[in-house]
Amino acid sequence: SKDDYKFAKDMYKELNCLNFHEYASFYLKLDVLLLCDIYLNFRDLCINNYKLSPDNYLTLPGLSNDTCLKMYT
Repeated sequence: SKDDYKFAKDMYKELNCLNFHEYASFYLKLDVLLLCDIYLNFRDLCINNYKLSPDNYLTLPGLSNDTCLKMYT
């Protein structure tokens, strides 16, 4: 849409991008940093509430299973 194009154009100028690669790299870094922040908050929540770290599990179902066992045993 026109609003999306205007937003992208404004961001392109604000970030002083010389080409589309720099613009795409910025958004990739932003996505990674946001994902990292969300994961760290989730990890802190699991450690504080269940004394389990998601870092020790390959899948979320494994963490969920141990959480249930810890809560009800």
